Amino acid sequence: MYGNQPLFITHFPKAIKFFNMRENDERSEIVNSTDLILPGSGEAVGAAEREYRYEKLKERLENSPMMKNLIKRGGSIEDFDWYLDCVKSNGIRVHSGCGIGLNRVTQFVLGTNDIRASTTFPLNSETIM
Repeated sequence: MYGNQPLFITHFPKAIKFFNMRENDERSEIVNSTDLILPGSGEAVGAAEREYRYEKLKERLENSPMMKNLIKRGGSIEDFDWYLDCVKSNGIRVHSGCGIGLNRVTQFVLGTNDIRASTTFPLNSETIM
């Protein structure tokens, strides 16, 4: 953590990120991505350019740790046929995506150490019916 300030981390190693994050054109060992780290809350926002090139996307999927785990559990690349077929048939334009951990942002704004204080309807084994 960089003091008590929010921090952006960019250009993560490709090996630790999801298969659909776009490889950096100049440095193939990293992806074009960023995370917003908030003091006391951790990662609040994750964002990345998405891979739009079919062959690269398929190659990254086939070699991903996720695929290796899926195969161990009896799955295969065919489980992604619907996705790959959609990309191949329709193409993908250059784009990016992100996810926001609203509870973590709220925790930071409230200045609380307990994320449960920032969750309107906490879900756990006691509250799920």
